[in-house]
Amino acid sequence: MGRDVSSSRINETKRKIIDWLKEEGYSPIERTDPHTCIYISVRASGWECDIIQCVGDIDKLFVVTNVVLLEEQVGFLKKMTDERRMPFSGNCG
Repeated sequence: MGRDVSSSRINETKRKIIDWLKEEGYSPIERTDPHTCIYISVRASGWECDIIQCVGDIDKLFVVTNVVLLEEQVGFLKKMTDERRMPFSGNCG
């Protein structure tokens, strides 16, 4: 896939996300980070969400939010191997 096609695809995805968030009544904020192609933040009533697409991973979007895990859930994640736990987290750095 050529660079122009990739850039076009990224911009289209970014526009769709921003349009959808606005339709839902949110005020998305575009952010910049050298490790991301897409970095959109939403803040509302104590709720925070970041939508991130890492450079080199244009087929993946990460949605990060301020979720509080129960002690049982934390224990479950700690028992997992790194390989099994990876789908529950991401690394853009």
